[in-house]
Amino acid sequence: MLSKISKTTVDYINHFKQDLDKVFENEDFKKKILNELNNFCTDDIDTISDFVTSSNSFCSNLIKTFQCKEEFAELLEIYKELNPKVVLEIGSYRGGTLFSFIKLAPNDSIFISMDLPFWGIENYDKIQKYEGYINILFNSFLKENQKLYLIRDSSLLKKTFNKVKEILDNKTIDFLFIDGDHSYKAVKSDFENYSKFVRKGGIVAFHDINLIKDVKRF
Repeated sequence: MLSKISKTTVDYINHFKQDLDKVFENEDFKKKILNELNNFCTDDIDTISDFVTSSNSFCSNLIKTFQCKEEFAELLEIYKELNPKVVLEIGSYRGGTLFSFIKLAPNDSIFISMDLPFWGIENYDKIQKYEGYINILFNSFLKENQKLYLIRDSSLLKKTFNKVKEILDNKTIDFLFIDGDHSYKAVKSDFENYSKFVRKGGIVAFHDINLIKDVKRF
């Protein structure tokens, strides 16, 4: 459980819940949105980065990510050139970065995405239905033969580390994206714990290195 949550974060969470309710409480609208996300097929980086950083449609706003479009496009260029088969993301939020990584990866790629359910600020019983919605939403991003493992728990826990190790089953990670708890201690822990799974020549990327003091410090 996080000890201090800003009003802005609470507002973000409430808006996300409202958006999820709009999708999943109307069967026809749900099918429309999930089909749109699943059928979004392009390897054009500008198109993808614009989609996940804009609010041009309900669909793009639903999975909107907090990334600078230009910087994120540069990262996606590097990511695409890497052609990763195994990707680990720490910090899922609305799924925008995950969506981008999935669309630019080979059809047989494996993705592990972890985050606390709604940043751990509410009792799980109150958000259980939304966790189910998120699971369906994020899985709609996948291309044929891709696999997604969602870990809805803290990256700092030993059981989470063991779960990642179990999923990898001796495979190595091509691309690790660290965008979870932004405290110095957490960033350091995420890097030290999960970078050991990254293959030689693989990439570790961080978010908010210039905006969050503790991330920049690390």
